[in-house]
Amino acid sequence: MRYILLVLTAVGLLAGCGDTRSPTGESASAELPSPSALITTGTTPTSAIQVPSTTATAGPPETPKPSPEPTATSTPSPTATATPSATPQPTPTPRPTATPRPTATPQPTPTPTPLSVAQVVARSQPYVVRLEHANGCGSGVRLGNQNLILTNHHVIRQAKDLVAAIPDGGTVPLRVLTADIGRDLALLQSESPLPPIQALPWMNDTKLELGESLVVLGYPFPGSEDPLQCSKSITVTQGIFSGRLNVLGQPVLQTDAALNPGVSGGLAITSTGNFAGMAVSGLSPTTAESVGFLIPASEIQIRLDEWLPKLETGDLQASQHLIAFASNRDGDQDIYVMSVTGDNVVQYTDTEGDDIFPSWSASGEYIGFHSNRFGDWDIFVMDLNGTVQQVTDSVAQEGHVAWSPNENEILYTSDSEGDWDIFLMSLDDGTGYAVTIDPNSDLAPTWSPDGTSMAFHSNRAGNFDIWMYVGNELQQVTTQAADETYPKWSPDGTRIAFVSERDGNPEIYTISEAGKMTRLTEDSGADLFPAWSADGSKIVFASDRDGDFDIYVMDADGGNVQQLTNSPGRDTNPAWSPPL
Repeated sequence: MRYILLVLTAVGLLAGCGDTRSPTGESASAELPSPSALITTGTTPTSAIQVPSTTATAGPPETPKPSPEPTATSTPSPTATATPSATPQPTPTPRPTATPRPTATPQPTPTPTPLSVAQVVARSQPYVVRLEHANGCGSGVRLGNQNLILTNHHVIRQAKDLVAAIPDGGTVPLRVLTADIGRDLALLQSESPLPPIQALPWMNDTKLELGESLVVLGYPFPGSEDPLQCSKSITVTQGIFSGRLNVLGQPVLQTDAALNPGVSGGLAITSTGNFAGMAVSGLSPTTAESVGFLIPASEIQIRLDEWLPKLETGDLQASQHLIAFASNRDGDQDIYVMSVTGDNVVQYTDTEGDDIFPSWSASGEYIGFHSNRFGDWDIFVMDLNGTVQQVTDSVAQEGHVAWSPNENEILYTSDSEGDWDIFLMSLDDGTGYAVTIDPNSDLAPTWSPDGTSMAFHSNRAGNFDIWMYVGNELQQVTTQAADETYPKWSPDGTRIAFVSERDGNPEIYTISEAGKMTRLTEDSGADLFPAWSADGSKIVFASDRDGDFDIYVMDADGGNVQQLTNSPGRDTNPAWSPPL
């Protein structure tokens, strides 16, 4: 009996042990908030996760039933000793509730404190450098401690012996790393260390507000247009931001701050001391004198994001080439310029009338073309800032300009004698004379690279053929019954590209010095106006093979044809620039 009581006591004790299971028999758990709830509200849970617990309750003591009494003797059975109750277990103490994290009070974005003009100048002046070269001078902006300087491309175009003046009065030589002619930007690097300087803070120019104050620092021509008379000391002009425009297809910021020649490449800074843009004077010849333009910091950043990684890898191209062409995509024919890949198309002329047949000068500084903007066809010359000068002005019709290798003379066609002949004009004094005098039509002249010969097309033998003057000797180059027109000399002078209709429709051919003929194109469209790349490896041309005329480029052997333009208008007369 004592053994039975001990067993029962042990069972009772085991039955009283607490269990942390839910009433269903599964472990209880709290549900976590979803990640989306935290993302949406941007807050953390305000209390720690609670784990519910159950309190173990002891059951009533079980009284054993008495044993049956024997019938023989009525001796009372002993009273059974009650089994003690199981000891109740203490209720687990609940975990303390986590104290909610205080929500941070949003702090207002501090507004930069405007500086005085004197403070802006004092902070900004170390970033502006004076650029000098044999043909003039200008301004530039330093970009941190990499000995890099940014300026306008037109400031250093064709520059020789380019240097930057430094604060101690000396100069350091510079080299041109690369340029974007369309945006008028050039990246330079000093060949000697420049004084240490921290990176200039940049402004998000899209947040400039109309009327916001701007300060421009640079080195202008003091009271003179002479580029050799740049100021030896920096000058400061103040104005406001007055608008956003597009000039020559490029976005610019407008300001009323005075931007005199020489300030090009200078620094435009906000009243909080941030770089807002780069000054570019003389950008448009038709604007009022009280209006100046800035290349926005955002446009500059686009180029730097492209250039600087290439500078690190050694892939930065020092020179650039462009293709000029004529297009009526906006109504009448105008002159456009684009990269050799067909990107960054910039409209350079926009007048009543047609501007056609662009031709690059040997330096790439000028584009000649002919236009009927004033009624008759005349010759015009334009620089890469869009400044246009009329070269011929007569009652005759004149066109097809071609530059001499030294840029001192041009060839062009004129009907001043009653038929189309080729004339030569000196650009120094405007004098000239007829190179060909023939009752037929002599058109589309082109210089040989050494300047000693001239090729053109003429119908003096019946149909149009390619002819050339070698010195004073006239030679017929092609003798087909079909028309052959628009000759262009290769840069090395060994071949002439031209258009031939000998196979039924206009195709592009080349002919070598030895007279070997090579067909380069073969399609159902008209392929016209071939022009060589500066290194002679490619030929650009116009074709209507896909419906309307667009600009194409191919290797000099006729392979690897690529379409460069795809406008609904007529794109023709391509011309490839020299290295720029």
